[in-house]
Amino acid sequence: MVELLAPAGSPEQVRVAVEAGADAVYLGGKAFNARSFAHNFSRDEIQQAVHWAHLFGVRIYVTVNIIVADTELAAVEEYIKFLDQVGADGIIVQDLAVAAIARKIAPALPLHGSTQMTVSDSYGVQQLANAGFSQVVLARELTLQEIKRICRKAPIAVEVFVHGASCMSYSGQCLMSSFIGGRSGNRGACAQPCRLPYQLVRGTQAVLPQPAYILSLKDLNALAEIKELAAAGVSSFKIEGRMKDSRYVQAAVTAYRQALTACRSSSAIAADLLQQAHCKVHEGFHRAEQADFLRGRVGRQTVTEKPGHNQGERIGTVSKVRGKDLFIQATAAVQAGDCVGIMQGGNFSFLTTVRACIPLKQQGRYKLQVGKEGAIPGSLYRMQSKKEPCTARRTRTIPIYMYLETGKNGQLVLRVWDENGHVVTAASTYIPVAATTCPTDRDRVIKQMRRLGDTPFSLAAVTMWDERYMIPVSVLNQLRRQGIQALQKEIIHSYRRPASRHGDCSVAETYERKLPVEQGGTLPALYVRCDTPETAAAAVQAGADTIIFGGERYGVTPWTRAEWEQVTAMTTARQIPLWAAMPRVLREKDKPQLQREWEMIVQFPVQGVYIGALGEFAWVKETAPTMPLRADWSLNIFNTTAARVYAGWRCQSVTVSPECTIKQIRCMIQQGAPPLEVLVQGRIEMMITEFSPVEAFGMKSQREGSGPRYIKDRKQQQFPLVTDPYGRTHILNTRELSMLPYIDLLKDCGIAAIRIDARGESPRRVQELCRQYKRALEGTTSAVAKEDIRVTRGHFFHGIG
Repeated sequence: MVELLAPAGSPEQVRVAVEAGADAVYLGGKAFNARSFAHNFSRDEIQQAVHWAHLFGVRIYVTVNIIVADTELAAVEEYIKFLDQVGADGIIVQDLAVAAIARKIAPALPLHGSTQMTVSDSYGVQQLANAGFSQVVLARELTLQEIKRICRKAPIAVEVFVHGASCMSYSGQCLMSSFIGGRSGNRGACAQPCRLPYQLVRGTQAVLPQPAYILSLKDLNALAEIKELAAAGVSSFKIEGRMKDSRYVQAAVTAYRQALTACRSSSAIAADLLQQAHCKVHEGFHRAEQADFLRGRVGRQTVTEKPGHNQGERIGTVSKVRGKDLFIQATAAVQAGDCVGIMQGGNFSFLTTVRACIPLKQQGRYKLQVGKEGAIPGSLYRMQSKKEPCTARRTRTIPIYMYLETGKNGQLVLRVWDENGHVVTAASTYIPVAATTCPTDRDRVIKQMRRLGDTPFSLAAVTMWDERYMIPVSVLNQLRRQGIQALQKEIIHSYRRPASRHGDCSVAETYERKLPVEQGGTLPALYVRCDTPETAAAAVQAGADTIIFGGERYGVTPWTRAEWEQVTAMTTARQIPLWAAMPRVLREKDKPQLQREWEMIVQFPVQGVYIGALGEFAWVKETAPTMPLRADWSLNIFNTTAARVYAGWRCQSVTVSPECTIKQIRCMIQQGAPPLEVLVQGRIEMMITEFSPVEAFGMKSQREGSGPRYIKDRKQQQFPLVTDPYGRTHILNTRELSMLPYIDLLKDCGIAAIRIDARGESPRRVQELCRQYKRALEGTTSAVAKEDIRVTRGHFFHGIG
């Protein structure tokens, strides 16, 4: 089954999407969804949307795709019960706590993995399948070849974004909005800092003539790739856009329905359909577009560099202007009512509405009469097609059939059915009698039965047992109304799943079982993540209790056997546990490199591995099933239940999300979470992306100067850029996280360990940090100034939106 999945930010857009040809629609409620600034749906609106869509055989998926706090889990549980009861066809999930609740209280409610889960390989799909998911959307960064390999192995449905806005960072791995402005993308409140201008800096030298929108990706448009995606085995084609208007939804869904139809058509018809689709998709919102990730050609052309507003569709050239008349050479059809703009020097200098389009003698030449003067020659763009009310026009109907007959007792009976096997009957108390004059013939019956009003049905055929009887029009109308109401109820009822047992789930138990925090217990351990043998040695000498090595280092050089030998020899000699880190992102294209590194890891005496991506659980299970595991912070563990899920996946401990407050951490421990680790020192990674500003803008060239590379924002804050051995760019926070003055607060929570992320630091700096934190843990440090504008306290004291 191939599914076209449409967005809906309002009830009207559900109808628009259904009428345009969507197979499924995804929408969000008033809470727990990743588009908190959209209109979103009340509970009544969700129920109405589900019932309306089901009449047309269209599925409704509801987003519950944010990370949730312990204090919200009871409300999430109640919300999932509601969604199950109203017949939602699935929920889209980021937080494994939400998945755990749903599996317990609504086991028949399908689970879909959100893009926020950062699933980018076949192991990730397999892991979610093992967890009870039935569908998962892949990361937008994947190539066609990777998607094909994943689909070939996938035990569940694979969903792929094909159209709309895209994030610069891997979804679910962006903390930039959170740490800059306190609005978290993981909580549905992203402020979109990637849509702002930045300057590129190398050393102290600006690279660009002026700040540009270098983190603003062009919109995805995969119309040309639909056939290849379908052949690859993609099950669901997803359109982004719950924040867009109804015109956008209508245009995008119509275009991609045409493209999917083209996949099943002859070459001549397919070419025509695709051309129509390309024209149609630009009738809505139109920005600069790309499909570069799918094609594996990400570069400077992938970003806008300019404000990401509506860029329009080029439709010709204005060669001459005379007052309010524009003389143009057109490359596409123009009509009165179109909103057009003239571009010069990369900017729109003139915007107006076409009042009349008059063809001239020369082919393709027109005179446009517009509403104002002041135009100058230049490239002509259509910003929006002729404005027409974008309502759900009744074009998609359900054909039904009727048979009028008499029952056992002679009363009139109407049987109604559709093409999907739904059959109902409506009976009248009226007993027809033979007519002496003017019998009710079939034409009269058809006339009355066609009056279906504001229903989704269209009458395909009517038959009747005899045309010699007289039947009052009022009786026919009553039978029609009864039959239609009964058919609607039957169709909606057919979507009902077996009733779930809404008893207490494992989450509910945590509210009742308050585990006291033990006072005066063992001090938290000091863990240090290093990316060179020299910094690892410095950490060991300064008293680190565990070294974390491997994974994504800040440098393009892959890990070597000599480095691993050096670190393992040193930690073994000092009897310091050594744990290996794994990448935050696991892709099909990375597996040969990761396999080489993995073969080194398993040959050395490491204590276990830190899991950074969901797929790595399945990877380790397949290659080293007894290897001890720990969950890293990139898994966005934000509540006790999620922590317990990972403990159930053999994790000895979990590192909480950097977006957690001290209050939340204390609550998790009181609720009986597994051992918790907390990141307390280091530059938090704001983004991880496949786009490299360094390569895209030629910053490797010596003529740009030497020194570290940064992006600089409007407030002159500089964010370091580093590249890892997998070629991915990490954008680091402008200020270093430091909780050194507040270690006592974390100690009092009962955490198992604190962590310093020392990647990119010098051995001397690492040694100094380790000694400071060791003394702070032991209570022997001198007072440290608590206010320091050079560092950040992260979200430990201020929660996220």
